[in-house]
Amino acid sequence: MKRLFSFFLVLFLVIAALWHYREVGSGANLNLETVRQIFPAAVKIGYKKDPFPYHIAYRLDPKTGEEIIEGYAFLTTDVVPEVKGYAGPIVILAGVDPEGKIQGLKVLAHQETASYADGITHDGWLKQFIGLGPDSDISVEGEIDAISSATVTSRAVCRAVKESLAIVSEKILSRPLTNPKRPFVPPGVQGIWEMAALGILFAASVLAYLFSWKRVRTVILLAAFLFLGLKLKLLFSGVQLAALLKGQLPSWDLAPFLWVFLALVFVTTLLFGRLYCGFLCPFGFIQEWLYKILPWFVVVKSEKDRAMKSAKYYLLWFCLVLSLLYPVFQVDRFEPFAVMFTWKGTSWVVCFLLTVLGFSLLIERFYCRYFCMAGAFLSLLGKFSLTRLGSGEKCLQCHACDEVCPVQAIQNAEIRTDECLLCNQCKIECPEQDIRIQRRNGRDFFQKKT
Repeated sequence: MKRLFSFFLVLFLVIAALWHYREVGSGANLNLETVRQIFPAAVKIGYKKDPFPYHIAYRLDPKTGEEIIEGYAFLTTDVVPEVKGYAGPIVILAGVDPEGKIQGLKVLAHQETASYADGITHDGWLKQFIGLGPDSDISVEGEIDAISSATVTSRAVCRAVKESLAIVSEKILSRPLTNPKRPFVPPGVQGIWEMAALGILFAASVLAYLFSWKRVRTVILLAAFLFLGLKLKLLFSGVQLAALLKGQLPSWDLAPFLWVFLALVFVTTLLFGRLYCGFLCPFGFIQEWLYKILPWFVVVKSEKDRAMKSAKYYLLWFCLVLSLLYPVFQVDRFEPFAVMFTWKGTSWVVCFLLTVLGFSLLIERFYCRYFCMAGAFLSLLGKFSLTRLGSGEKCLQCHACDEVCPVQAIQNAEIRTDECLLCNQCKIECPEQDIRIQRRNGRDFFQKKT
């Protein structure tokens, strides 16, 4: 098993290294028919490489019959490649007239979660940009209405269009920039309240875990379901891992909440283990309550359970490698989160979701155990956590902890820290109260140094 893991690790690192030498979307490969959709009256379309790839559309002057410039077409990823959406670059074909005003936009490719962000490809939403120029307030706070549940994506499209327009006006149209520097937009009152709520959720989770507050954990899970799941539709997922791996997460000023959220997930995992999975995952909350509906359940044999748990690690490798090899690969097709909270998605993902929910009625935390890529990553990261749950010298080998663990992470009183969700059920049910939070050296977390 270790050799197989090493092989996949080496293969993964090689592919990751090769990724950095790939070029993203060149304007030279742009389909001219797509350019003609923006400039239908064009009789000729030229191409130039400097200072970046762009096309020049010519039309006939009705008075003189001579060819005159109708406009310019370019990909925003060629002009401002550093601007990225929630999951990576958004390839936008923009057409502007000689005055620098937008004549048409088309989103040619993106890696955003389809259930949230498919609206950016619709002509109805893109029509808002028509007629706007470099000096227009192209932002979700200005002249553009954001797509519901896709604010980060909407901001990224606006920024890509706004900044590429400014550069095109300066370098192609010879019009000086009126505001060359990117203004800093501080988070509004709503953003501050949301960050405060997020901090309170994580802080409460840490306290509930340290002091084994069972009822408080239930309240936190419900709050996370309502706040992170239903309101913000933000879950830690493979989409974020793929974007992080490729360095394609949106910038801090585009998505400060996302960066704070990821930082808190990583920090708490390195401190305690899979705290997010046990206390804050909205999809985990759904599975826990589904399991309580039916009066019967299925206990998976330990050998089969251990073998099936490896599936999530293979799925994680598979999706991350494919996302490196194929930039248009969408990791969200292998996760049910977006469909669960939007009820929009492909038939395959809907069937996957319904299957997961069905099995969750019989097997507790079914998806978390066997298919969650985010959980697989946190399991690997949790191996380096500073603390973990463990039993002490008073253990009677009564196996009470084995029976109450919701994900069968305990066998013969030995806790698998990589699979443990830190729900504290074992601590609460232990007749000797011998299961404690321990440091890496085995010392009790609350024990003072002597």
